[in-house]
Amino acid sequence: MLNSICNNDICGHKADYFGAKTGHEDMPDELRLDRITHQNYFPVTAMIRKDFFYKSGEFDETMRDGYEDWEFWIRCYSRGAKIIKIDDILLDYRKYNDGSSINDGAAKKDKELRAYIYSRHKDLFDLQNKDRKKRIKAKKRRNIILIIFSLILLITLIIYYFFR
Repeated sequence: MLNSICNNDICGHKADYFGAKTGHEDMPDELRLDRITHQNYFPVTAMIRKDFFYKSGEFDETMRDGYEDWEFWIRCYSRGAKIIKIDDILLDYRKYNDGSSINDGAAKKDKELRAYIYSRHKDLFDLQNKDRKKRIKAKKRRNIILIIFSLILLITLIIYYFFR
């Protein structure tokens, strides 16, 4: 089926929720390091090319408490997955209020699961932290430049006001 839609490794689509949660979930256009190392924002319902799935190492079956899809998406990112999104709803997804979702259980073990994922992908998380620190430094520089510019403008206005 994936061959008839696209030549990419992963094909995303929209999901339609019903039950305790209603509405649509839109698939992101890409796996981004700054997002994938922060949270699992990529739904497991995407279509994945079989050879890419096996090349990426499948799901980590030791992760019985959840987040195995998140860990898989991180591996896909590290292997340069080519992703395309189609704008069709290809999944109806029932949500329950009774806590029966694996995500409900995973939330209770969030710290443990994140620590495991970090240990498996330390290099990517470290790279993301370096990138984040660079962005923070650049933002601080921009703010300092804006403050200096504002002060120069203020001093210029004061001088103009008193010496006109």
